[in-house]
Amino acid sequence: MLERTLLNFLRHLSAIATLTRQFVDKVSHTHLKLLDTRKTTPGFRHLEKYAVHCGGGINHRMGLYDAILIKDTHIDFLGGLENALQKIPNKYPLPVIVEIRNQQEFDIAIQYPQKITRLLFDNMRPEQLTQYVKNTPKMLETESSGNITLNNIADVAQTGVDYASVGCITYAAGQVDLSMIVE
Repeated sequence: MLERTLLNFLRHLSAIATLTRQFVDKVSHTHLKLLDTRKTTPGFRHLEKYAVHCGGGINHRMGLYDAILIKDTHIDFLGGLENALQKIPNKYPLPVIVEIRNQQEFDIAIQYPQKITRLLFDNMRPEQLTQYVKNTPKMLETESSGNITLNNIADVAQTGVDYASVGCITYAAGQVDLSMIVE
């Protein structure tokens, strides 16, 4: 009974590590670091994130407790990015990551380098991303996310962005073909 269950876990975790390694290899000539996301199988986050680590990726945000992520919905709910940022004290003990959707939010965000750790550019084309990265103050990290695939990760890396968070390395990795032989 246990053999099939263990084998299925190993097949899935090996697929995550393998896919992660494929992404990492595609950008090995750049400084881009590949991040995972919290898009994991319920109850298996630690195992899946360990598989990402084994494949050469970096674990990012285990839960809601290890970084503040100000997303588009938070910005809208709080009446704009400036209102959201004013609620965070200077030198907050956790990293503060702010999602940027447009030039107006970018212009506001870069006025708060004492509060923000990283700018997150979501679903941006490489040419847009290049311009934002180029204009980001050096003390802020940059991250790209959204619809990043093996086919476009090299283009994302060429923009100069520091990190790329890629959900598909955990939720769409599939399985590798493994079997168990007992001798």
